[in-house]
Amino acid sequence: IGSARRRPFAVAFIDVRLPGTDGIELIQIMRKESPVTKLVSMTSFAQNDTILAMLQATPDGVLLKGRANAEDLKICIDTVLAGKKYRCPAMQQMLNEFGYDPTKTMFKFSTRELELLKLLCKGLSSKEIAGMLNLSQLTVDAYRKQMLQKAKCKNVAELTAFALSNGLI
Repeated sequence: IGSARRRPFAVAFIDVRLPGTDGIELIQIMRKESPVTKLVSMTSFAQNDTILAMLQATPDGVLLKGRANAEDLKICIDTVLAGKKYRCPAMQQMLNEFGYDPTKTMFKFSTRELELLKLLCKGLSSKEIAGMLNLSQLTVDAYRKQMLQKAKCKNVAELTAFALSNGLI
């Protein structure tokens, strides 16, 4: 992190399961400490909870080690340096299996829904969001239910994957 502060990297590759540190936390720290650095998260652990945590950290790119090849790496670097998000084909396939459906983008979230969506995707509870936005918990729950219906998702985990896949957060 100190090196990135003194001389920012163009791209940093961060393993989400680093020995002795939390790669997810490192992504969040790097985002603050070196905002110009494009962050690519990597993992060899393809479990849904690891993938979801990795996506919630909002990296610029995502690679699955052992399933991404040299061409994927090159495309990833070019894509994130161009200011776009990248997910390797293996990651995109996992998102599809998790319930991501590109046809779900036929809707619009209101400004308020997007505000709540960002907070939900950060893992905040309805009660915490209600307190932050000066709303009742029932109102937050109603917004959540409405967003789940609009996105045709079954739960907040799917909604988070959907939001990340569609660039909503």
